[in-house]
Amino acid sequence: MLVLPFAKPWSLIVDNLDRIVLHDLPNSQSNTHEHLFIDRGAQLAQLRCHIVYTLPISPVFSPKATALGNVFSRRPDVLPMVKVIQSNGTDDSAGMNAMRAIVQRRLVAAQVQEGTAFGTGDTLDYVCRMSGGHVRNLLILIRTACTAAGALPLTRRVAEQAVRGMSNDFERALNRPEFFEVLRQIDRSHALPGSGHDQLLLYNLSVLEYLNGAAWYAVNPAVRVLEKLTPPRRTRARRSQ
Repeated sequence: MLVLPFAKPWSLIVDNLDRIVLHDLPNSQSNTHEHLFIDRGAQLAQLRCHIVYTLPISPVFSPKATALGNVFSRRPDVLPMVKVIQSNGTDDSAGMNAMRAIVQRRLVAAQVQEGTAFGTGDTLDYVCRMSGGHVRNLLILIRTACTAAGALPLTRRVAEQAVRGMSNDFERALNRPEFFEVLRQIDRSHALPGSGHDQLLLYNLSVLEYLNGAAWYAVNPAVRVLEKLTPPRRTRARRSQ
């Protein structure tokens, strides 16, 4: 997100630019995100008003990222995931409570009791955990589970079905073996390896960024359950006696 203050008393919010599809441009050293926010960024910055642009995460991790500060005269504000887990894999109580609170506010607005909406508290915790702390993914999972169930309460079975659907979407998107090699490295180190795929994996939410003093990274829980993420077993030839 970029917030540009200027002297004019009116404001402009340009939302959903973070959903622009990421792909390399032909006959160019830029991709679609870099072209808009870096190559054409000076034009975006010329509007004389308060401006809020939502930009994808990928330009922040581009080799050209330092140009963002020069073009817009400020660094972008990166909104990390709600930290539902610690880097050691255990639940983060504050983050889990924050995600539960988001759901509870929606239930209040819909005039539905939590006990009526979810079969058990464990079901709500499971959905919050599997969202990875991404609020949009949390709401997508709940909406998908509601559609599958057809009626409340939502059970653990339909919640798992919703996660499987999201996992299948990721598996279709991660259609190159090298993606999973990078994901395995991130899963082990919680750091970006500096591969050519980092930008894409962050953009499509296969990898999520968290802040706990310093930034660290985790594979999306809906990706971690895929069998392809498991390192292939080495087979040993057995010599007959």
